[in-house]
Amino acid sequence: MKVFMYFMSVQPAMLRLVAVAAFPLISTMAIYWIISSNILKIYQEELEAMYATGDSKFMNADGVRMHYVDQGTGPVVFLLHGSFLSLQSWDSLATDLVKAGYRVIRPDLLTSGLTSEDPNGNYSVGRNVELVNILAEKLGTVKMSIVGTSYGGIIGFNYAAKYPGKVSKLVLINCGGLPRVRKQGGNSQVGALFMWMFKRHMTKGMVQSFFKSSFIKPHSPPKQLIDICHDMRRRIGRNQEAELMIQQFHTGDPESILSKVQAPTFIMWGTDNLTAVHLDADVFEHWLTNAPCMKKKYNGAGHYMFLEIPEKVNKDIKDFLNGNTNDKLRLTQRVLVANWKHV
Repeated sequence: MKVFMYFMSVQPAMLRLVAVAAFPLISTMAIYWIISSNILKIYQEELEAMYATGDSKFMNADGVRMHYVDQGTGPVVFLLHGSFLSLQSWDSLATDLVKAGYRVIRPDLLTSGLTSEDPNGNYSVGRNVELVNILAEKLGTVKMSIVGTSYGGIIGFNYAAKYPGKVSKLVLINCGGLPRVRKQGGNSQVGALFMWMFKRHMTKGMVQSFFKSSFIKPHSPPKQLIDICHDMRRRIGRNQEAELMIQQFHTGDPESILSKVQAPTFIMWGTDNLTAVHLDADVFEHWLTNAPCMKKKYNGAGHYMFLEIPEKVNKDIKDFLNGNTNDKLRLTQRVLVANWKHV
């Protein structure tokens, strides 16, 4: 009896101790379940109700329900956004180009915006190039200029290399596509926890932190950009698509690919870009051996400089497309030095 009474007297303390000890485990399991489930996700129909506009159009491109916006009349310009973004990121440039007399077509690439999943599970660079070509052909585009930033730039120069006769001019803004290693920084240096969350659920705070680290002070990511990107990543199945895109991403041989580009090319780069250093611009210029090029670097601008300093970027793109800067185009020539010896 005394033993029983003693146990009863200490039981509440023991229960509290067990509860305190178990709380972190239970909390971790609950958080893991919430993140891994669809409770925080959005259905495609909900996303379209939130972000489709009167200008939104959808096209079946080889099984992919592709979202795009087609505005204006005149020479065609395709705008290809970067990874993690969507066609809304081009609002400022698209508006200026339409006013300047261009027909502007901007699609949501795979894993982005309101474009659906690929039923074949193909999220490679080549697949995006193929989808852009299907879209262009179905819209009756014979010749077009391409403006691409970051991952969109990779799609742009691969398209220009594969279909040189279809591209009149090419603009590469802080373009990706060069081989890089972890020590070079940028996206190659994100931590394991970030990648684990990226594959499951990114909080709005994570999205904000991601963009904030890439905008150069005094510039900061607009709230609307953060809201859109956060919601787009919440679509059911999107994180799995993004993981496949990462797994299937290969730079290939960019030197060989770039040598096949023939369209006059404008290389634009922010000198404070932390994702892809401005010296990459020099490599692009050096490898574009069959395309007349011009290059411009922008002091105090980062990876998203078309959002940081839109007035400057938009004006320079319009001048290039209009032919106002043709006198600045130069063609890279490599000279074989016979019997060269290191001194």
